[in-house]
Amino acid sequence: MAALRRIIALVLGIGALAWAGEPDEARKFPSPDGKFALEVIESDGVVSGARIVETSSGKGVADLSEDIMASAGEEVSLVWSKDSRSVAVNFRAGGRYETMALFRRQRDAFRPLGSPEALLFDEIIKPARERELKAANKPADTSLRRIWDKWDALRWGDANTVEIHGSSTVSYLDNDEPVDIAIALDATVAFDETGKPRVVKAEEVPASD
Repeated sequence: MAALRRIIALVLGIGALAWAGEPDEARKFPSPDGKFALEVIESDGVVSGARIVETSSGKGVADLSEDIMASAGEEVSLVWSKDSRSVAVNFRAGGRYETMALFRRQRDAFRPLGSPEALLFDEIIKPARERELKAANKPADTSLRRIWDKWDALRWGDANTVEIHGSSTVSYLDNDEPVDIAIALDATVAFDETGKPRVVKAEEVPASD
């Protein structure tokens, strides 16, 4: 995700980005106003490129290929706000990690919004995990192995507010047997004019299998 955050702005007024070769397969997730879309290029089910395009011209306005190459095509999705001002890219960032990148359009650019993951981890997941360890009579510093982390942007309430589902599963050893701790949450996050996130509401929910 850090690489994706390094995109300073998705400038809409620039010329077409270089795009080598013809796409093997392309899927588009059009914005509600029909002006933009995410195009995912796949070859034999493996992502070989991804970019945001202007739908009227097919011109690429941002190349995201380097950031989401770890994803299979079905693991990349786009969630737009109703007014097409904000967009979330949900994608797989590693073998045990699915995440999201959030952007908001300001004048002629899509600018990255701050990630709310750390805020939500500290507010919900960390204390819930500590609670489970305490119930199992395990110290707070018990060694934990990441099983899977997943963060999904579900929908935008408006251009400044997004609903998120997050889940984190880790395991520890108890008498040489692995024991899982699975925590999940639903949250509403708002962004100020600078893109800084603020948790409006967050609650722990049952973790699915």
